[in-house]
Amino acid sequence: MKATTALFVLSVAGIGAAHAADHGFYVGAGLGQSQLSPDQSRFNLSEINYDDKDQGYKLIAGFRPLDVLSAEVNYVDLGRTHGYGADGPVRSDAQLFDAAVLGYLPLPFVDVFGKAGVARSRANYREAGIRNLKLDSTDFTWGVGMQAHFGSLGARLEYERFNLPSINRASLVSLAVTWTFF
Repeated sequence: MKATTALFVLSVAGIGAAHAADHGFYVGAGLGQSQLSPDQSRFNLSEINYDDKDQGYKLIAGFRPLDVLSAEVNYVDLGRTHGYGADGPVRSDAQLFDAAVLGYLPLPFVDVFGKAGVARSRANYREAGIRNLKLDSTDFTWGVGMQAHFGSLGARLEYERFNLPSINRASLVSLAVTWTFF
């Protein structure tokens, strides 16, 4: 009973400490689950048992001049996905840099945000008969999420979607932490 009461008091105190984000430069990092599904019309994947999910991560740097607006650049690694088909193994991986503008809806304990930008990507595909096909592209990216701030420390849950060449779906769901410098 005492432990439950103490946990409740600490969680209420933590929620009460959440407030609007500090303005300024921030850096952060996130870890999550990525999805990288090759285009089945481009690659012969109809006979493949393909696992399109892996662990992905991101590095974040940004500037928030206003409560409702920030600009951010990210490095994102979507991990490696793989499968096996009649012609042999198939593997995909992708990394990208993106630049985006984030718009925030500041609520009492969290900020809800949307983001839109552009990503420069390199996607690699390895399939029997195709040797290490590398596709570079610059494409639109978008995302949504929510975050809470405790002073300069921020915690964020985010979904991001990337348009990559020869990919049906490239996305990352991540949990991240950020630190704002004054």
